[in-house]
Amino acid sequence: MPRLFAACLLVACLAAWPAAAQEVAKAREQGQACLSQRNYACAEAAFGRMIRLRPADPAGFAMRGITYTRMERYREAIADLERAMDMGEGTWDIVANYADALRHVGRTAEAVDWSYRTLAIVATLVDVRSELATMLVGEGRHHEALSVLGAFDAGLERKGQKPYFAAQRLVIEQALLRRGPPPAAARPVLRLPKLEDFFYAPVSLAEGHFAPFVVDTGASTTVLPRAMLAESRAAHSVVRPSVRSRLADGRTIEGQVITLARLSVGPHELKDVQVFVCDKCAALLGQEVLSRFDLQSSRHAGVEFMTLSPRATPGR
Repeated sequence: MPRLFAACLLVACLAAWPAAAQEVAKAREQGQACLSQRNYACAEAAFGRMIRLRPADPAGFAMRGITYTRMERYREAIADLERAMDMGEGTWDIVANYADALRHVGRTAEAVDWSYRTLAIVATLVDVRSELATMLVGEGRHHEALSVLGAFDAGLERKGQKPYFAAQRLVIEQALLRRGPPPAAARPVLRLPKLEDFFYAPVSLAEGHFAPFVVDTGASTTVLPRAMLAESRAAHSVVRPSVRSRLADGRTIEGQVITLARLSVGPHELKDVQVFVCDKCAALLGQEVLSRFDLQSSRHAGVEFMTLSPRATPGR
């Protein structure tokens, strides 16, 4: 008799399982529909039902956490998203919403790290990139913010497209102008994230805006597009008026070698910098500039970073 009872109980459980799975699927579908319609109260209720039906499934916590972020209930969002991640759930929207919730509760350092993690997963999330730059500026890391934005715009310009963050980069530059240059002794190291497969340093010449330059430790020469030189009106002298040079991509092009009176890499101003100027070539920093810095690589928050610390060399 006990065996018969156990068998009946097992049959009953197996019969109930499809019904429970259908209820979970129905709750999930309803919640997603409500979320897409911005009916957040409906979405919260549907995902809550998912959790009650299947509490060991992280998907319900993840989607309710995303819903709480949209509802601006950030502390509840953090709790649900952390629960989902602790259970092994991990998608770009979970990471992005977690970073956003951390930012809104004032946990800025963590929000910066999680924003970098998000961009390491999906580099094209412009809202995440913009918010990351804003947080970096709030922490006084204006040049790192310019690197984050400039990397994306450089990728667009290589494809012949217009820069997306031109306005935000201009605003950051104006904030730097209002602050004025820090004392040489107080200038921080410049930290550059590796985004879009390269490290990009914000570089300015005289009156020109900061432009993203690829950091190329394998190149001996610093390359400067002629249009950028003309726009900046930077003081310079011609060293060799006509030179043929082989670029990293194998092309041989004509240009000239000049000495710039002044060139700034982030907050660091360099004097008497020799560069190769050419038409329609990519801007990059080679060893002529990089040799004036101590370079250090590190990995943090899923992103590779390079820090540039100026060497104490008299007159340079």
